[in-house]
Amino acid sequence: MSTLVLSGCIYELTIKGKPYVGQSRRLDSERLPTIRWKRHIADSKTPKTAVHAAIHDNGGVIDAQSVLEYIERPIDASKLVIARLLNKTKTTKALKKYTVMLECLLSKTADCDEVEEENETITTVDLLLSPKEKLVKDSIDSFIELVNDAEIKWVKEKNSMIPNYGGSGYNHAPPGGACPHEPHTEEHKKYMSALMKGRIISQAQREMISKARKGKPLSKEHKKTISETEQKKFNEIIFPIRLAEWIAQYNRLGYSPDSNSEDTEERRAGQWRQDMIFKRKGVRSQSTLTAEQISTLDATPGWLWEQPDEFLIQFENFKDQYEKCDGKITRCPGDPEHIQMHRAALWIIAMRQKKRKNHPYLTPERIKILDECDIWSWIPTAFITFEDRVKSWISIYTKNNRLPSVGSDDLIERNIASWQIRMRIDYHKKEKRMTEDKIATLSSLEGWVWSCRD
Repeated sequence: MSTLVLSGCIYELTIKGKPYVGQSRRLDSERLPTIRWKRHIADSKTPKTAVHAAIHDNGGVIDAQSVLEYIERPIDASKLVIARLLNKTKTTKALKKYTVMLECLLSKTADCDEVEEENETITTVDLLLSPKEKLVKDSIDSFIELVNDAEIKWVKEKNSMIPNYGGSGYNHAPPGGACPHEPHTEEHKKYMSALMKGRIISQAQREMISKARKGKPLSKEHKKTISETEQKKFNEIIFPIRLAEWIAQYNRLGYSPDSNSEDTEERRAGQWRQDMIFKRKGVRSQSTLTAEQISTLDATPGWLWEQPDEFLIQFENFKDQYEKCDGKITRCPGDPEHIQMHRAALWIIAMRQKKRKNHPYLTPERIKILDECDIWSWIPTAFITFEDRVKSWISIYTKNNRLPSVGSDDLIERNIASWQIRMRIDYHKKEKRMTEDKIATLSSLEGWVWSCRD
């Protein structure tokens, strides 16, 4: 671990007696600004701002230049950590702004050759920053904030403009200056209007440029590079992480994760398994599975390459739950002990809806399987009749001397409480299924109320 120092300064240029304040985040061997200073000389290639105009009008001569304040920020980090972070800035767009400052830090180290040698051994670029790398990034952000704050302070003190304040638009402030807190004046608006006249392009030109960009095909070398990059990323990062997630879900559930599950993590794992099947076939993918990856998946407990018939799996679960629950299959979300019964209840509802809508999922063969099943019915109330529900409600009310509660520890009471809520909703919404006979039956029950406020 070595302590490195980020060094910068706030400087002042004097042109025809007027001060112009700027900042530099790099210093040369004589502790003078390096890049920013040189941008304000007469032959600079940057867009002409008020500072450039003043320099050109004065024959490219700066009357005086001086450093107003030095800003330093120590960083405790090894050369290897900085080199790794530098590697990521060159491949990650969001981190590219740190590249120059990290290179500056490495150039200050005594063993530059050693750093380069270590840097060459880094072949994998992690998607996330390590704690040490994040500390370096946060230190640079803190340094930049210190420099910006100092620059604003000196602008106010010198009553000057900021000639190189990135992104705030004050590069185009008119001669005479404009502080960040000052509103744009009419003089400034005229200056900006004149400045932008030569930059406006017609709609026809925009369409022509857009068409040229869209119509430009990728070269074979470019496509090959993209494919190799995607394959490397998949092999070294994505595959190990997603395989570990799939194994964790399989161990938690005890079966292969379902790609249509309501649970987000289970659905994510199930969809990844589908992707691996397509990759092995070479369908819809820029990357493929290697022989080693296929062997790894073959050796993974619970892994199946052949796509099982999900309809048959759900159908068998329905029959099992019907037998276990004596035909009373109900939804029970959030109850881990009855998750399979909940899945069966959702599947029953889904099949009935698909039948009403003539969904292609229910093929003639699958409809025949359900029709030939003795315990299956397309009618929603066939499994548990309205009369059975009423009897259960009376039993619970008599036993507890209160209305059924959805917060009860008893599963049967929770189910009846949910049914009670649905009956109230159907009554108030005047649903067709809430017939006059049902209303009369429920109204005659001792303790029954149509509103929880009653």
